[in-house]
Amino acid sequence: MSVPVAQLVASLPFNQRIGLGVDEEGRVLLEDDATLHNHVGTVHAGALFTLGEAASGVAIGPIVEALGAVPIAKKASIDYLRKARGRVRAEGRVAEAVDAIRARLVAEGRTTFDVDVELRDDAGVEVAHVVVTWHIRAA
Repeated sequence: MSVPVAQLVASLPFNQRIGLGVDEEGRVLLEDDATLHNHVGTVHAGALFTLGEAASGVAIGPIVEALGAVPIAKKASIDYLRKARGRVRAEGRVAEAVDAIRARLVAEGRTTFDVDVELRDDAGVEVAHVVVTWHIRAA
């Protein structure tokens, strides 16, 4: 994973506002902060969603750069699996081969693809799973 891409994503104004950061391995992380808790004292669903979307952006960074494409999130879904307490880290993986994405981009000038994101607490427990569909177009 590219740490500079992760730092860029974490530096976006909204992501800064909720305190997204980057760990030593380039994963996007959300530190525990009472201002991000919900009514039962766990991490708010909206904060988890933002964390997952940001990590998907990190995952596509190298692809977008290599293809010279312009990305925009098209849709996203989240499954909340466990109550999230404490610090949460997120890591995304593009769900298909870059060559297939490139072929569609070259043929059509645009394409979409999915990124799967796991959100895990400090104990390594997966607390949520996000799927973001990204739309890219040739620059």
